Amino acid sequence: MSGSAVSAMGRPTDPILLQPLLSPLAFQSEYLAKWKSEFSALQTASFAPKAMTNSTASAEPLLAVVAAQTPAPETLLSIAPAQAAVGGQLPEAASQPEPAAAEAKVKKAPPAAAKAAPAEKPGTIATVTGATLTPKKTIAAVASAYTGSAAENGGYAGKDYYGNPLQVGTIAVDPDMIPLGSTVYVTGYSYDGLPVGGMMAKASDIGGAINGNRIDIYVPGSREKAKTFGYQNVTVHVVD
Repeated sequence: MSGSAVSAMGRPTDPILLQPLLSPLAFQSEYLAKWKSEFSALQTASFAPKAMTNSTASAEPLLAVVAAQTPAPETLLSIAPAQAAVGGQLPEAASQPEPAAAEAKVKKAPPAAAKAAPAEKPGTIATVTGATLTPKKTIAAVASAYTGSAAENGGYAGKDYYGNPLQVGTIAVDPDMIPLGSTVYVTGYSYDGLPVGGMMAKASDIGGAINGNRIDIYVPGSREKAKTFGYQNVTVHVVD
């Protein structure tokens, strides 16, 4: 065994002889170096998205604040006229009023003119005795009083135009205003000796001073007392 190296275990220690034994170790070193290279690349690839994700996540709160503080487009449009007003310059649309046509739409059309009410027919009246009358016409007259003396009756003492005796309810009229022989209802007078509140009368006499809406009412008693009647405004309802 001259010229060869032998180990303590009796195995050869020649490098050439040990090459087969060292080959696996060289392969393992090469594999380990390749594995480290691939692992380093894998770490770089895996950490890059994470770093980007963390950067994006950290930027999200800032983007939210910016979005919250930025007005919407329609808000900016509404703020612009107000800012112009504060600066003393109003937009033309705000400074010019709407045309009067808008007010015309609100106004209602004037109501149609009311039709004239038809003329009322003469109504009925109630006498002091409770009777109901329907006068043909009503006259506002001025009344005086006279007695049955001959001096007041043209020399015919106590007689009316027809020669009938004078009595309470006889009146002298203007025939052009109230036809002779008409039955009337007289109200509005006040005299002691005549029915209170109104009386039925007969237009059966005339007089020289009785013209137009004048009537003369016969009253019993003296001429002196008749003069206290004076002139009174009365209403004469022509019934028949």
